[in-house]
Amino acid sequence: MRSLLLINQRCNIQLRSIQCTRLYSTATKANTSTKPEIETTSSNDKRLIYATPNAGLVKLAKAFSLSTLGISSISAPAVIYFWESPAIQASGIDSNLFLGALFASVCSTGALHYILSPFINTIYLHNKSSSSHNKGLTPNSIVTLETRDLLARKRNTTLAIRDLEPAHGLFQTWRVKPQVMKQQYAEEQRNGTPPSIQQTRFWLDRRGAGDQEAMVSMLRIIQGNQQKQRII
Repeated sequence: MRSLLLINQRCNIQLRSIQCTRLYSTATKANTSTKPEIETTSSNDKRLIYATPNAGLVKLAKAFSLSTLGISSISAPAVIYFWESPAIQASGIDSNLFLGALFASVCSTGALHYILSPFINTIYLHNKSSSSHNKGLTPNSIVTLETRDLLARKRNTTLAIRDLEPAHGLFQTWRVKPQVMKQQYAEEQRNGTPPSIQQTRFWLDRRGAGDQEAMVSMLRIIQGNQQKQRII
């Protein structure tokens, strides 16, 4: 009986050791399989550092202006075609007044696009690695500025902070340096590539919210770019 008990105890010890080794091997496999996923997801990331509360209002204004221009442009050929009809003549619409209203709609849409096209909705900062989140911004830091085009669609402009300089015009805060645009034009002529920078003027709403430390650092860098150019 004692020999049987000893054999059972030895078997139980061996089974427990086998189970422990299996659990350890599965745990190490799980850890090694999850490590590359963490590294791949943390690389080449971007984070929001600025957002304006008036982004929806700007989009609504551009969409309303564009819709009124579209309605007037579609109705203009029909009105001109049936101009001699009794219904049009009975309404008492003057031809000069009608053409003036159509021209005013075109001009107002163009003026609104010129004013609101540089309006910045959001700013994203590109991080090459997770460790760069705690580092300050540099002139080589890459940012993406989101604006709206003529059709109220999102237009993203990705460039380095060193490529921006202060602008002193109306409804303008920054602009792309002329040297950068000349280099881009030369690359277009040489390689036939489409332009990577389509928006050259930017208007920053100071009432926007976000990462205050990052935005202050970005403003200082852009202001310092202008001072360096004056010294040179």
